[in-house]
Amino acid sequence: MSERLDPEEVRAIMDPAFEVIEDAVHTHDGTVNQFLGDGVMALFGVVARLEDHACRALRAALTIQEELEPLREVVRREHGFEFRVRMGVHTGSVVLGVIGGDLRTDYTAAGQTTGVAARLLSLARADEIVVSDNTRALADRSFAFAELSRLDVANGKQSPIRAHTVLSQPLECGGSQLACLACR
Repeated sequence: MSERLDPEEVRAIMDPAFEVIEDAVHTHDGTVNQFLGDGVMALFGVVARLEDHACRALRAALTIQEELEPLREVVRREHGFEFRVRMGVHTGSVVLGVIGGDLRTDYTAAGQTTGVAARLLSLARADEIVVSDNTRALADRSFAFAELSRLDVANGKQSPIRAHTVLSQPLECGGSQLACLACR
């Protein structure tokens, strides 16, 4: 998109897209951790411990897909191309804290969980939500999934991580830990 449009046009598309993403994350009790250029990292189960954090992350992802549809129509009509979003979701522990120094500091989440979420994002195709086996296990009764492939994550893990795509809307949910949603 950035190659085809001037920066003002890109911003006119991305600002409402980020608004949709923020609203969906907050509606499902998540926290936007970072804006990463044309992407977002959101965390669920950080501010308050949420037993159903994985389901909330997946509901937010599905809401983002649905709520972006009007913007997709505008982009298609006004610019002649498809505006597509892909997402990766992983559940696990993170380290939360301040990074940086005197000139710039930021509060962020770090660790294997955020790295795996980013790897799942890179595996996702346009308009696809790809989740780890950890997330699928916590939301298994609430969503329908299809196994995609094994993801060899270079993060010191001995075995590959199974990747799944979300196929359907939620029913009910439960679980523990923290979910990271990476969206781009």
